[in-house]
Amino acid sequence: QNVDVFAAEVKGRHKGIGGLKRLSEELLDLKIDAVADLHNVLRSNILKLFFKLKGIPVKQLDKGRRERKALTRKENKVFIQLKPTHQRYAEVFEKLGYPIDPEVVDLLPKQELIQKVKELTGEHAGKKWLGIAPFAQHASKS
Repeated sequence: QNVDVFAAEVKGRHKGIGGLKRLSEELLDLKIDAVADLHNVLRSNILKLFFKLKGIPVKQLDKGRRERKALTRKENKVFIQLKPTHQRYAEVFEKLGYPIDPEVVDLLPKQELIQKVKELTGEHAGKKWLGIAPFAQHASKS
């Protein structure tokens, strides 16, 4: 509800810096008044620049890369509790003036497992599982 999806054609007319400029103009035509960047990658950083030049407020997700790096480095690890991703998302919207109260958000109801999954998991259905992505884009996710 109250959401419109605009599909970027990053391998077509929105490819490259010129394409991102075109994308920003097409989005500005929609009369947007703020941008929440929940991706924080090179492409969205370039878009962010175009929006800022037009005076559109942009708030960007802090992925906590520095904290994660400190936690996973080989020596002198810094063991601190990392902020959950959903909290990071909520902070982006709060900075734009749209606070999200996690106690009020209607979550999707938990669904019953379909029979095929029950058959596959057997007696282990209620336990925690680990998902593997053998064909992920990044080797570290495989």
